[in-house]
Amino acid sequence: MEYLKVLIVDDEPPAVENLCTMIDWEGHGFQVVATAGNGKKALELYDQFLPDIIMTDIRMPVMDGISLIDAIQKRSNRLVKFVLLTAYKEFGYVKEAMQLGVKDYLLKHEIHAESLVCVLDRFRQEIL
Repeated sequence: MEYLKVLIVDDEPPAVENLCTMIDWEGHGFQVVATAGNGKKALELYDQFLPDIIMTDIRMPVMDGISLIDAIQKRSNRLVKFVLLTAYKEFGYVKEAMQLGVKDYLLKHEIHAESLVCVLDRFRQEIL
């Protein structure tokens, strides 16, 4: 089975750990290939791993999630699906991200295994 590759980007290590352990990624057909604490590091990892899905926090030091999405879209014509992760109902940021092609966002304090799998499965159908 070929897994869809996922990159998780968040400056809060507990949030990254929670996402990495929330579901059986490989059991659902996905592989977390890397994690990063800011957009700049994520951009380097993107070039290395070419993930299919990037889950990124909006607010981070060095480079925020919106800038990361914009940079990836400008440097690559690959189909990449983005999910915004946020601790806030930052609808201004979400609206800006949607204009960049982001398909979904998850509120960190409301993420649970079922909602995560639902988003991932929808993305798998769009990618494959």
